[in-house]
Amino acid sequence: MPRFQALLERRNRETYRLPLVITQETLSSLPDEPLRPCLLVSHRDHPKSYFRHCILFEMQDGVPVLDMKYGGQREGRADVKDEYRYYEELGLLFEGCCQEMVSGRAR
Repeated sequence: MPRFQALLERRNRETYRLPLVITQETLSSLPDEPLRPCLLVSHRDHPKSYFRHCILFEMQDGVPVLDMKYGGQREGRADVKDEYRYYEELGLLFEGCCQEMVSGRAR
């Protein structure tokens, strides 16, 4: 998890420069599921008006698995163009980081 967080932060700094806050948390997908470590990714300037993304980690048969979800309460009205661009770039950031981890090129 710390390696993936460092990769997110590095690729964001080098390419996207999104105003992100990334914290390590312990959460579960459902109330009756055990707690799992996760990275919580939110917009620095719009923590309540943009969705937060949760990247859950677990091991399945010795293989690390990422489970990415998003959610939260939307409050206020953000500029639709800016919000769309943010989600589009955030998706590209996540995709690039996952590809880099799978390929073994992550540094």
